[in-house]
Amino acid sequence: MNLRERIRDGAIFAAATVATAVAALAGHPDDWLIGEDRLLETLSAVLYASASVIAIALLLRLRRAAHPALWFIAPFAMICALDEISFGARLFAIEMPPLKGGGEFDGAHDVIILVVREAQAMDPALLALLLGGTVAVCILLAWLLRRRLAALTAHVIADPVLFRLAICFGFLVVSQVLDVEVLDVPKAMYFEEWAETSGGYWILSAVLAAPRSHGVAAAGLRPATAPQASSAISPTANRIA
Repeated sequence: MNLRERIRDGAIFAAATVATAVAALAGHPDDWLIGEDRLLETLSAVLYASASVIAIALLLRLRRAAHPALWFIAPFAMICALDEISFGARLFAIEMPPLKGGGEFDGAHDVIILVVREAQAMDPALLALLLGGTVAVCILLAWLLRRRLAALTAHVIADPVLFRLAICFGFLVVSQVLDVEVLDVPKAMYFEEWAETSGGYWILSAVLAAPRSHGVAAAGLRPATAPQASSAISPTANRIA
């Protein structure tokens, strides 16, 4: 992934972010920008759905030549799109099952909310022990696999599709942290919706970069052609003989 592409994608993303911020400050964003099924949520659903549809089209057109990440992006982006519209619950007046602790189970992200609520209901000492053990195991694995992780990181940064996909994951993680209210952030809903929309932009950007990245990836993975043996016997071979 060259520097020009990174600058271009970053500039587009920055412009969209500034435009959203200006729009939010200009009026009453709760009414039209960040509410349920409003501008940002609808835009997020469109971005994720577009990424899924285009990824499927590329898989059908390129088949084995398609970037491997498209096999993951196609279903994942569609799940994200459906999650943004609560899997059609509000659009089609479908009554979704209740979520323990309040609310409805109308999205994939509700699994994370349920896990956090269950964790908050646990004994604090047991929860601290589990979290501490999990962190310790992750640090140990990261140390043992540090070389592979470093190589994987370098590969992701070099691959235009995986690099954009990693940015998408980063924004989705931020949105989920804000959604479960682990951190007390003022106007968290604004940042949450912005992060989800940003993830949609970057995953669509990853799909659009897939056809361009294939040639580079294929060239890097293609085995070198073995040099053909010469019919003439070299003078060195004659001397050895």
